[in-house]
Amino acid sequence: MRDRFRQETYEAILTAARAEFATKGFGSARMEEIARTAGVSVGTVYNHFKDREALLSALLERQRDELIRRVDEALVQHENQPFEARLRAFIHALTDHFEAERSLIATYFEEELAGRRRSRKKVHTLREVVVRADALIRAGVREGALRADDSELFSSFLSGALRGLMARAVFTQDSRPFTESAEPIMRFFMDGARNRSRS
Repeated sequence: MRDRFRQETYEAILTAARAEFATKGFGSARMEEIARTAGVSVGTVYNHFKDREALLSALLERQRDELIRRVDEALVQHENQPFEARLRAFIHALTDHFEAERSLIATYFEEELAGRRRSRKKVHTLREVVVRADALIRAGVREGALRADDSELFSSFLSGALRGLMARAVFTQDSRPFTESAEPIMRFFMDGARNRSRS
């Protein structure tokens, strides 16, 4: 019973922190307000999280796990389809996730730009995405859908394009659904990487 109560309190604090970061921004978020929204004392918040950075890290870790789950699920659902269908599913999983987590990812990018975020979590998330992109691209080369020359760079190009478009959406405050970027990314990537010698 105590463990369940502790977990429920933890979840309530994270939910309150997410809302506080989304409405006020990380820099203006207050632990007292997070505690009030969660229905706990400030001391209880500090029992679970050392500071706002720890709260943000916990939220980012959770969204990273959700991102990887979403990408893996999309790849499994499309594993028997042609390469372009698998690539499209991969890109859509990423853009759908960004749209669902837009406010949290915006907080991350803003803190990174301000120099207040360490890159450890970002690199870990990006690495997970690149590992999956690498495997997908190697399969595309084997199947003849992608050209082999420079293919070792393709996953970096693809991941970089996705991350760049996320950053652009955040910093230009573009309110259009990020999911609308999926097909332009798909076309841009395939126009550069397609195996044109394939009959």
